[in-house]
This record gives sequence, C-alpha cells and structure tokens, in this order.
Amino acid sequence: MAVMCPGDTHDRGDIGKERSHSKTSSRGASRNVTDQAVSLYVIGRKVSCKVSGKAASRFVIGRKASLKDSGKAPSCYVIGRKASLKDSGKAASRFVIGRKASRKDSNKAPSRYVIGRKASRKDSGKAASRYVIGRKASRKDSGQAASRYVIGRKASHKDSGHASSRYVIGRKASRKDSGKAALRYVIGRKVPRNFIDLKRLGT
Repeated sequence: MAVMCPGDTHDRGDIGKERSHSKTSSRGASRNVTDQAVSLYVIGRKVSCKVSGKAASRFVIGRKASLKDSGKAPSCYVIGRKASLKDSGKAASRFVIGRKASRKDSNKAPSRYVIGRKASRKDSGKAASRYVIGRKASRKDSGQAASRYVIGRKASHKDSGHASSRYVIGRKASRKDSGKAALRYVIGRKVPRNFIDLKRLGT
C-alpha cells in the first residue's frame, strides 16, 4: 500500500486524471439526462446542475422575475423557463409553459406549447382538441366552471374578495410572503418556515 506524504506531489497527476475523468463522466451523464430534459421542463423546483448545463440558468415557477430577466418580465412571474433561440418564432422572447408541442399533437399545436396534458376523448366538448390544465372540473365545482378545467384547487371562503368564486393557482400567499405578494397567490412551492425577508429586515 502506497503512503502519501503531505508534501508529496507524485500522485497529483493521477488525481488530476481522476478529476478530469469525473468531469467527462458527469458530462456524459448530463447528456443522457439532457436528451430527456430538452423536451420536458422542470416545474416547481430550480433546475440543478445534474440536469443539462444550460438548464442551470433557467427559471423556476413561483418566484418573481428579477432584473436579469428580459424586458417586461421583472414585474411578472416566470413560468417554466425562458425560451431559447431553439424555440420557434415569437416564442424565443417569451417564456415556455410545460413542454414544446410535438408533431404528435393536433394541428395548430405543433408551433405552440402544451400546458399540462393533451385532452383525451373523455374530456367534454371543445376541450377534446385542446389541452387540460390541472384536472377536469367535477360537478362539485360551482357554476360555469363545471364544464371547464380547474387550476390548482377550488378557492374557499377563506380566500379574499372575488377570489372565493374563482380558482386558486398554487396556494394563497401568507403574511410571510414579501410585499404585495401577500394579497395574491403564489405559484409553485410553499415558502419554507425558515424563509427570511431581507427587505423587511432592512438589509
């Protein structure tokens, strides 16, 4: 068994080889993941380095867009990821929801983006040729919504104002959420208990 001294540099080349090998192997693994990740996008969590390289610089559902985001986006919320040049037409300057529609999708859809899942024949009326968001509304849902599709959950009386007759995306924002968001609804994930609002602390 070889013993390495603190000042010994004999095996540094081997260590470098191991590091470079680990990089290439990780790249190979990321490519395998990338093949699947290109057409499927992560909803609700930040894309990690384990998913494809460029994905690490993409966007998460549920956070306010920052100044780093393009154009008018800073006052809005980012859904999915920022569209790249690989995306078709005008979509390149917008944000992609879900996945890019494939040729398997019906007619006009191939140049657009699919939200949720493709509607099946089991879905009612005109919706069969469109895409379903969330779940199909049941008879328990109020009024006209019964023939439509519900996003997230049905709003309860606890929700503020007119929202009680509508549908909530994600969850109702709590007081722990920063600024104006407390009056709105959060898309994506629940803010953890250890969440610290730096603006309120004055930092």
